[in-house]
Amino acid sequence: MSNKELVIFSSIISAGLITPEEYISCCDEIILSEEEPSQLVMDLSLLKDKDEAARRLLNEAYDNFEEKYPVPESGFFEICSEYLKYQSNHISWGGFLRSAMLIAEHGPCQWTTNDFNRFYEAFLANDESEVLEKRQSEHLLGVLIEDLEEVEFYRQMVAKRNLTSLSS
Repeated sequence: MSNKELVIFSSIISAGLITPEEYISCCDEIILSEEEPSQLVMDLSLLKDKDEAARRLLNEAYDNFEEKYPVPESGFFEICSEYLKYQSNHISWGGFLRSAMLIAEHGPCQWTTNDFNRFYEAFLANDESEVLEKRQSEHLLGVLIEDLEEVEFYRQMVAKRNLTSLSS
């Protein structure tokens, strides 16, 4: 599994886009179907706490010195995961922007807290206008589209229990 995939899975789990039951079932199927499943798969199959599972995936990415490419910024994929929650009406636009500000503040991310704060302040100043929400969300969608598609692809793989990337 590449560092990027590890970071994406960590973000998906952290955001709650897949449940512990889903990733544990996926890991169990890999364990049953492979002669020597990876230590990562074995570990994830035992982690019922989503935060512990997300940390385990990030630790694996940060410990992977064999890969020539750097570990991607985890905050960015967390923001993509939060955006997918917004798109599926699990959180409001204001809730997404607040989450994005916290993520950008506490982790490496391509956007700054101020970028999301400007969106949030404009949204509040316009009485949480649906028109402004639509414009802002469409702007972010345009910027994030490729990464959103990748995050959604991996989320669907887990949902369908077709997570061959976790295999050795």
